[in-house]
Amino acid sequence: MHDAYFDKFEKDKFSRNFDISRLKENSAESTIKNGNLISRIKAVKPETVVIHVGFGDVLCNTEGNTLINNFKKIIYNVLENTSTKLCVSLMIPVPGYPETNSRLRQINTSLREFISCERTSHKYKERLFTTNNDSLGGYIERRINESGKACIQLSERGQSILWLRLRDSLQRLVGIQTPSNQKSTTSDNRIPRNDSLNE
Repeated sequence: MHDAYFDKFEKDKFSRNFDISRLKENSAESTIKNGNLISRIKAVKPETVVIHVGFGDVLCNTEGNTLINNFKKIIYNVLENTSTKLCVSLMIPVPGYPETNSRLRQINTSLREFISCERTSHKYKERLFTTNNDSLGGYIERRINESGKACIQLSERGQSILWLRLRDSLQRLVGIQTPSNQKSTTSDNRIPRNDSLNE
């Protein structure tokens, strides 16, 4: 499940190891209300699900605790109603917007701590993971979209790194060992190890 950062994702060029099914959602609240995520999981029966947390809710000024609680509901819903593994890919920082970035960091921290706490339980230890995207903030660009409005997007390089990080996270989740995930999360050595999958 993803936001606009994955709109240009090309699964055929991504990896031959995975059959990817994508679901785009506009907000955490709509995800809970429409039930599309659980319906898709039950239809596709994936081995693992990755939820990339977008910052649309933050930009719409959804209150921090409300957003965190909504994501907790989504996480529990997946874990309690399916047998899939779940990885939560945290929000990418937005340089140049200190107030938004502060809220974003608080939400990321809360979700990371929540997932770490849940992983102490034997029930979810082998099914729930997280991956950080802190260093991808350096690849955020401000652009004018087709409608003539200012928007924030990941550069092509940033998108490539995000997709490589997704691939490496999936490989770890299903136990595929490659030189890439034995040594670093991507071929970009500027990305620190603490951005990788937290097990």
